[in-house]
Amino acid sequence: SRNLLTIFRALALKKKIDKHILIGDMNLNCVSWPAGDTTCALQSNFLDFLTGDLGHVQLITNPTHKGGNVLDLLFTNVPDIVNNIKILDRNEACLSDHFGITMRIDLGVRRKKIPKRKVYNYTKADWRSLNFALRR
Repeated sequence: SRNLLTIFRALALKKKIDKHILIGDMNLNCVSWPAGDTTCALQSNFLDFLTGDLGHVQLITNPTHKGGNVLDLLFTNVPDIVNNIKILDRNEACLSDHFGITMRIDLGVRRKKIPKRKVYNYTKADWRSLNFALRR
């Protein structure tokens, strides 16, 4: 509905999110994938918002449900960072009527280099000299 679209737009703008990945059981059972054709107005509006307004593409093309439907979807506006998408065999990930999905997301985040720290070994301290220096 319009309210959901408003919430998505506000969230994307408020958080200044420029890379979106939306994955899950969308249960858009009236949609024919990979074309994305549907006769259901509500599902069509939702798809128009994702693909038109947000510039998303849907990357899952094989069935993800035991009934042969593609119900678990992966929408993103950065398809080049989502790689190695695999649909698992039924019950390979868990007991379900849906198939598991694995993928690699390359965010390009560099690990922060941890600075070397100085650790003192107090058992090797010259306590006698230190106490002498402090008494002066």
